Amino acid sequence: MTTRKRLTAALGANLTSQAITALIQIVSIPVFLYFWTLEQYGMWLVLAAIPSYFALADFGFLAVTINKMTIVTASGDSHRANILFQTSFKLWQLVLVGVLLLSSVIALSTDYAPLDATGNKLALILLATSAIFSMSSALADAIFRSKGEFAFGTQLGNGARIIEWLGLLAGLAVGGTFLSAAIGQFSSCILTFLLRWKISHRRHPEINWSISAASNQELRELFKPALAFMAFPLGNAVSIQGMTLIVGHLFGPAFLAMFNTYRTLARIQMQAVSVVGRSIWPEISHQFGAKNQKAVFSLTRHGTLISIIIALTTCIFLYAFGEFLLQLWTSGRIPFQPAIFHALLVPTLLTSFWQMTMVALSATNNHLSLSSFYLLASVASVSITAVLGNWLGVYATVAGLILFEITMIATCFASFRSFIKNHA
Repeated sequence: MTTRKRLTAALGANLTSQAITALIQIVSIPVFLYFWTLEQYGMWLVLAAIPSYFALADFGFLAVTINKMTIVTASGDSHRANILFQTSFKLWQLVLVGVLLLSSVIALSTDYAPLDATGNKLALILLATSAIFSMSSALADAIFRSKGEFAFGTQLGNGARIIEWLGLLAGLAVGGTFLSAAIGQFSSCILTFLLRWKISHRRHPEINWSISAASNQELRELFKPALAFMAFPLGNAVSIQGMTLIVGHLFGPAFLAMFNTYRTLARIQMQAVSVVGRSIWPEISHQFGAKNQKAVFSLTRHGTLISIIIALTTCIFLYAFGEFLLQLWTSGRIPFQPAIFHALLVPTLLTSFWQMTMVALSATNNHLSLSSFYLLASVASVSITAVLGNWLGVYATVAGLILFEITMIATCFASFRSFIKNHA
């Protein structure tokens, strides 16, 4: 398959993924608010935020494995690709056991809300375990991406996300409790894991879902880039879930529900930008492995330009119609405060200026210095919000987010210039 065809197929698959994301976000909030009060929904957000940290437990190895498998396959070394996969599969199994034990200890030893009820403690354990089973999608992605079937792997993941989401809603509708919702999600995650394993094994039996060829040497070689890559999801968890916890603590669950809804709507543009990034990511890995650096630079430049155009256009649209969309989406149950909503559009627009350079550096496993700055900027963003919360009120959240974006623009540009110099 040619580069153009791979990019077109990847773009289509990612557009489908974003449509599913939009569907889940649009439908979920009204459904949750139908069964729960605004206060209960805010408590669920806090409970569901905790397992996001357990999803970091692979220490970035799955992400760098995907890149490395694609790079070595493009260079013609399929045998090493199989070794890399089995090494990561072994690590995933160890993570699964570790997270199950750790989440159980945390849940059973904590008596503060929302972990002040037995059902909620069990819900946390199930949500944490579900997060690790969902993480297994990266294993299947590694197989399909290395074989030039990124689009197929993405569409398979899209189907899995729908199943897992429907499982969550089914549990919510049947029991109406945090525990029933968690049971529904956990059951569907087990099902999608089995489906991924069966389909990937049937299409590519040469990549074995076993640990017989797992290599400690490969694990050691991946350690440094994996540890660096972990800073990205950790930074996301700090920025998104950490901000959720800080806002909930400072301003209460009701305002948290409103803030998260605003932020979700304001970041619609980033869903479109991420489509571009995820579409060119596997192609950049492939071209880098094939030693075609000119194509890597070209994909990054064009991706950045497209991202800025998309973000600016979407920002203008949301500025004009944000109130209408919010009222339509939540049936008026979430009040519209224009100053806060419009301010949240600024950091999301700024993201488009640096997103593609981060993609290029990550796809080639040249992200070591960038990842550290990403994590530090995320911590600084949340810290600014916490410190200024008593003085600026809710606008402290916007100040923290804008600080993060400005830092990332400067850091990404500097890192990419260094990358070009070293690989020109």
